[in-house]
Amino acid sequence: MSDEGSGARKVRALRVGLTGGIASGKSLVANMFGKLGAELLDAVKTLGPYLSAQLAATFGANPNVGDIRGRGLFMAIELVADRASKRAFDPGVRVHARILSEAMMRGLVVYPMGGTIDGSAGDHVLIAPPFIATADDIDEIVRRLGGAVDATLAAVA
Repeated sequence: MSDEGSGARKVRALRVGLTGGIASGKSLVANMFGKLGAELLDAVKTLGPYLSAQLAATFGANPNVGDIRGRGLFMAIELVADRASKRAFDPGVRVHARILSEAMMRGLVVYPMGGTIDGSAGDHVLIAPPFIATADDIDEIVRRLGGAVDATLAAVA
């Protein structure tokens, strides 16, 4: 057999090897998740409402937070120029990106999203703490996010 050509035989052999490895990995992960999953899910069921309450306490009265929403440990805040009308910030201001920068200076990674209303306007920031977070971790995350939002809003006002 020549070493020249498409290499299709090598690719087929690789696929067979990967398939077996993936199947083994799936069963291992499923087994591990079965053991730990219940504990992690219980933590999420407890910490999710706690995170939601902490975000509401920190941002609920903020005139530039249009909404706080999410589920479990996957939550977001919507930033608006005017809460009553839900008018978005000018897209050129990039509030979401500024909050990311401020958050990172505070040692917090958030997921910024712009254009969430119409592809251009709209600013959201998501947080997704790990399932192993504690109530103290949630408090610190919300405190740092509050500082990042406050600094951003002060700069764009």
